[in-house]
Amino acid sequence: MQQSQPVEKRSTDGEALLQRAMAALDRGDIATAAAEAQLATDLAPDSALGWEILSLALHRGGALDQAITAGRRAIEIKPDTAEFHANLGVVLRAAGRMAEAEAAYRAALKADPKFAPALNNLGNIARDKGQYAEAETHYRSALSANPSYAEAWHGLGIALQRQDRYGEAEQALAKAIALRPARSDIMSDLAATLMGLQKFNEAAALLAKAVEIDPNSALAHGNLGALKLRMGHFVAAEQATARAMALSPHEQRWVSNLGVICKDLSRYGDAEFLFRRALALKPDYALAHANLLFCLNYHPDRSAEEIFAEYQRF
Repeated sequence: MQQSQPVEKRSTDGEALLQRAMAALDRGDIATAAAEAQLATDLAPDSALGWEILSLALHRGGALDQAITAGRRAIEIKPDTAEFHANLGVVLRAAGRMAEAEAAYRAALKADPKFAPALNNLGNIARDKGQYAEAETHYRSALSANPSYAEAWHGLGIALQRQDRYGEAEQALAKAIALRPARSDIMSDLAATLMGLQKFNEAAALLAKAVEIDPNSALAHGNLGALKLRMGHFVAAEQATARAMALSPHEQRWVSNLGVICKDLSRYGDAEFLFRRALALKPDYALAHANLLFCLNYHPDRSAEEIFAEYQRF
């Protein structure tokens, strides 16, 4: 006699749905994670964890507005959970809503004053504003709460680097790499710091490893281009910087750096085009404008009137 097969319970077991959603998130299956979490919240609308997992999945899938809505719903249900506030801040920052992101991180700290991810992310916001000393304070607070927090060591290293404290930056970034040895972005930032210390061979070795780990890292290729330019290897510099620009065409640094290479090779027409493109991406990019003015002074086809007009714009 044939026996019937058991039917898997999917729509009536909220806990199982959430477990499947979390497992899907862990393996990078964002669509499945979102679908399972949505089913869980349909089944249990007051499940804060369900809304939080849904928010995480929607964020990773690029649906930022929906992720914000789901994150706020999780907080409505469990307002004293620091992690929920901090995760909402991450989504808000990704959406460019910096003031709201900062408020979310501060709400997380109100729930838990030593919640390291919120302290770290306040550092990121201060760094975005160019407030590197304030960023340093936040990163150090995060590390006081969690000395093994790689992201905070990474952020601290960048903040120190931007303050031209290269020796301290090297130490912080080395600690970040020790904790996350396969992170090409940390390697690339450490290489930039080593360039500031004139340790070109060490920087080159790190960048080669960073590119090997992640061949599509614009940061690694861009920093490699900057290093090769410092070393006077113009062909290699142009190749690496062009690769960075192809990978991240809206990043003004790579566009401007390629302009510098063209300028140094006396290809003033190409350089002018690239500097103007960098300024179109970031109109207040003073370095690109200064390089453009330098380039125009040596451009054989630019009149004194055109050069003067550009100086007036600067």
